[in-house]
Amino acid sequence: MRRLVAPRLDLGSDKVTAFENAFASAGTQGRIEYELPYPKHEFLSYLITKRDVVLHGSGNGAIDVFEPTWQTDYFGRVRRAVFAASDGIWPMFFAILDRSRYHGSLRNVCYWDVDDDGKRQKCYGFSINAAFLERQPWREGSIYLLPRATFERVVAEDGSPSEEWLSTRIVTPITRLAVSPSDFPFLMDVEGHGDATTDRFEELVYQLGAGAQELTTNESAIALVLAPRSLWRERAAEFAAMLPAVLPDLRAEIVDDEHELVLKVRGSGPGHDRLAVALQQWRRPIS
Repeated sequence: MRRLVAPRLDLGSDKVTAFENAFASAGTQGRIEYELPYPKHEFLSYLITKRDVVLHGSGNGAIDVFEPTWQTDYFGRVRRAVFAASDGIWPMFFAILDRSRYHGSLRNVCYWDVDDDGKRQKCYGFSINAAFLERQPWREGSIYLLPRATFERVVAEDGSPSEEWLSTRIVTPITRLAVSPSDFPFLMDVEGHGDATTDRFEELVYQLGAGAQELTTNESAIALVLAPRSLWRERAAEFAAMLPAVLPDLRAEIVDDEHELVLKVRGSGPGHDRLAVALQQWRRPIS
């Protein structure tokens, strides 16, 4: 992915006063009424530095509480938590991507780097499935402001910090800000990834996860119960045939008897974890 450098944030006294007044408007409305001439990502970046908050992007504008769910963190580890970010741009990507129409994988990074003069600068990268990118799967969304008190920063094994934060508790948002695709400063810089094989595999993962009657997982196995058998037999066989090429450490077995069709996946490691999380996320509405 291309390195995208964050726009410079200049904060004059008039802008700061306007941002403070906009934030104060959330007290009675439950949402921020934003009618300022400044980009919303500047407002959110200001709040990150001046308020004890983290941000979560969603297409659902009516979330009263956030509950922990299984997801992979910034470094690929499976965690059960509420996820958020200490950044004003990154969460917008998730707020404006229409997950009801997008079934592929996501690639996104947010990190600090240095410019040619050695000064620190925030950088990003964003990519979605190339076939879906052509369809422009964007939507109106919301950025939720969450109290940072119960969150902890996600760090790498060597202690390197990320801009991602997580909480293992239920979190009640402070307020929310409506955002549109046009508010995302890198909308035209989102890249496409994947090939025909990857695209088809990701579509099968979506279909299997959303359509399974039952899904069970442990550290070395995944099992999906599929019915009616006639509807799922061909798709399960296609998934099983593709699996070794996409996730080489995993193997699939199909148990097809008179009662039910069961797709079993065996193997462990990062591939197992990513597949388990992907199947689980499609079994619940994704906001």
